[in-house]
Amino acid sequence: MTSPSKNPIDRYSRTAVILHWWIAAFIVGNLALGFVMIRIVPLAMRPILMPVHAWIGLTVLLLTVARIGWRLSHSAPPTPYSYKTWERGLARAVHALFYILMLALPITGYLILSANPPNPAWRLMFWGIIHVPYFEPLQAMEPVSQKIVHGRFVFVHLIGAFTILITLILHIAGVVKHQLLDGDDILARMMLKKRAD
Repeated sequence: MTSPSKNPIDRYSRTAVILHWWIAAFIVGNLALGFVMIRIVPLAMRPILMPVHAWIGLTVLLLTVARIGWRLSHSAPPTPYSYKTWERGLARAVHALFYILMLALPITGYLILSANPPNPAWRLMFWGIIHVPYFEPLQAMEPVSQKIVHGRFVFVHLIGAFTILITLILHIAGVVKHQLLDGDDILARMMLKKRAD
């Protein structure tokens, strides 16, 4: 007979699982692209890579809004009873921080572009199709003030990027701990259920 801790597995809904993995893939990809853009490729390549970075960021924003909407209308599965009190608290804090950063990073990225001096190379076309206008109050600022504001948004954006990287590492470490050390099949909660089940 299977122990109650292993059966049944409380899974997230199909929509929640799909949103989770798409958002995760875009975040990891965009962190890598941001690093490549800042540290590896020549400055002349930025006008080519920046639109892709921005498109992915806006995609994360839209998917995050969709995920929040789905979460508000659909209950998440209960936290496994094997979790200690501090683990439950840490998991909630990490998830809350993820949501904040998944909203804040794309928004600050958009504000960074809005506070740039007008330049056709930085025209924001969502996936090359839909024109996204910049935030007009930032576009209309005088150059000196605009440069200061731009620098502040860049700073916040970079801090957010490092924070979400650390949060991601904590999240993965937690999954590894519960999956391998504690023997909880935690990954199954965020996997699509097989049709044969």
